[in-house]
Amino acid sequence: IYAFAVLLAQVVNDHMVDPGESNPLGIDDEAAAVKYFGSVQNTMLTLFMSISAGVNWENVLGPLKTISLAWVFVYLFFIAFTYFAVLNAGSWTW
Repeated sequence: IYAFAVLLAQVVNDHMVDPGESNPLGIDDEAAAVKYFGSVQNTMLTLFMSISAGVNWENVLGPLKTISLAWVFVYLFFIAFTYFAVLNAGSWTW
């Protein structure tokens, strides 16, 4: 969780400081960005809540969609990898 949290928090906060030529975050997306990606700790909590049904993915994806579709795929890769590789490891029979 930590590696993905650092990556996503850095990307979102960099975009909030300097959006460059891409779209700036809207009011709702900026509020969501601060809430879900405002710090590494918040981002780790967001990722944990995402895999444990504690937060709606659509709310978390809002700022990432505005920044770049690539970051949406990174987030979805984290979810898929965690569900299928990490959480299913306990169900393997040896």
